[in-house]
Amino acid sequence: MKSSTVTDRLFTLLKNMAAQKPTGPEADLPTIEELTGSAPESDMTSVEIDNTKLHLALLKIASLLNGSKSVPAEELDGLLTQVEEWLTSTSQTLSSENSQNPAIFSETAVSLQDEKPSALPSWLYLHHSFSVLETLKAVSLLVSVSARKTSKSTPKIAKDRADRLVALVRQIHDAIKTNTRALKSRVQEPGVLSALVDLVVAGDGEQGGKLREVLESMLDTAALEVFCGALMESWEEGLDGVLAVTV
Repeated sequence: MKSSTVTDRLFTLLKNMAAQKPTGPEADLPTIEELTGSAPESDMTSVEIDNTKLHLALLKIASLLNGSKSVPAEELDGLLTQVEEWLTSTSQTLSSENSQNPAIFSETAVSLQDEKPSALPSWLYLHHSFSVLETLKAVSLLVSVSARKTSKSTPKIAKDRADRLVALVRQIHDAIKTNTRALKSRVQEPGVLSALVDLVVAGDGEQGGKLREVLESMLDTAALEVFCGALMESWEEGLDGVLAVTV
């Protein structure tokens, strides 16, 4: 996927800058159209599209801090504003003061009980969390590299801006951990296994009905319980993986 190239270039550049290693010949920066194509929604998830746009902005900032002439210096403030706005928006999506179910749950989690919303993780939640954590690592490394710069010939991130970025990174990281612990506790609640089996057997909706027919032809009730139990274990492993990520 072309979009992954900008992420690879970003982390390679940041790690070389942090280690004060030569960064090699400067390559042309791609356009967002080159990275996502004309119809990104058909090949990429929404978080992948957002991350690609932000990683390109971070690559431009890192290039500027590294003395690149391919990005006009006057673009630095606008690029940093783009990063700060993404962090602010992400923090709001992940946090909720008035509900136990932040907005992100409605988009990435599975609810077993309509009368008592009880969100459980899905691959979308894990995908979103790991994608956001990857970007938080890039922002954190970028701020760290800028703070260590001593050369006056190249720009750096102003301290007040850097402090805001770091604070937002911490807020988001804490929110992801809080949400992930909440989902893990729900997976471990009594009755979840039977509720999950009931959900599969009920076959809610057209796609659910097709899934039920397939499973009924392959598994008996006992085997279905084993299958759902294995699914719950995989959720817990994935959530543990999210909790293990440091920024």
